[in-house]
Amino acid sequence: MRLLAFLLVLLAVPATASAAETIGIEGTELVYRTDPAADDHGTFLLMEGDTKDELFVIGGGVTPGPGCEGVEISCSVAGITAVRVIGGSGDENVEVRGPWPVIADLGAGDDLFSATAPNAVIAGGPGDDRLDVYNEAAAPGPFQVDGGVGDDTLTFAGRAPGVTLNGGEGDDLLALALTGPGGVPVDFICGPGADRTIGEPQDRNGDGCARPVTGLTSLRRVDRRFREGRLEAPARTTVTLRRRTARGTVDGTLIARRTVQAPAGPLRVQLKTTAAGRRALRRTPKLPVWASIRTRTGSDSAEVIFASKLG
Repeated sequence: MRLLAFLLVLLAVPATASAAETIGIEGTELVYRTDPAADDHGTFLLMEGDTKDELFVIGGGVTPGPGCEGVEISCSVAGITAVRVIGGSGDENVEVRGPWPVIADLGAGDDLFSATAPNAVIAGGPGDDRLDVYNEAAAPGPFQVDGGVGDDTLTFAGRAPGVTLNGGEGDDLLALALTGPGGVPVDFICGPGADRTIGEPQDRNGDGCARPVTGLTSLRRVDRRFREGRLEAPARTTVTLRRRTARGTVDGTLIARRTVQAPAGPLRVQLKTTAAGRRALRRTPKLPVWASIRTRTGSDSAEVIFASKLG
């Protein structure tokens, strides 16, 4: 039994709230339903877990359903096995945090959705969606995130078995938070459109995605005479080294870079050092860097990033 402190803030609520927007217990699920006829729901939903058996809703515009009551809505969550979000035709803005699996079908519209959960099945539906999913507690998954038709951005943090990011039709960005090359792989599926994937050496690009560099084995050290990995097919390839700092971000000082039209087979690139790179290497000959290898085939690109040292 857990408490889900549930904060609902309406960002763009019409003057008269729709009674079709509800939250309630259906079977063993807590279900939040938007008004399917509304043009734009404009809602923000936040849930946080604790150790009791009650759920609180703060805000207006939502009608309590079975198991929930009050103007400031409270719901009993004893026995709940999942949280389900059912969207309509508007632009949902929903954030979910809790100890239960999350199931979301957001419907049409340009939706913003964020979930922190032990496993999740998310469908963005038609529209330009941003779907961010976090496996904060290193739960076993699985996680299935589908953008649907539209130009979508899908991000995932915290590896687990059975993670799939599927962009669907449209120009999509599929990206991972970096965890290191030892974790289980994540599967990318791109579909029709100009798609970009950002992952690590162990991740797998599937249908519709650009072919990433493979065979990266000597990750601890890199050289400006880059001799690591191989390409499955010819591709326009950019190798970039950026300074790696304690902040952990991958946008540090540019140390060296080069773009080539590389043939299939072993990757061989002579990088060009920047002025800032030369200064940094004089101060720190064994410089911590982020190594990025981006391959482009047609309108699709795949970027593989790993931590290393230069020299």
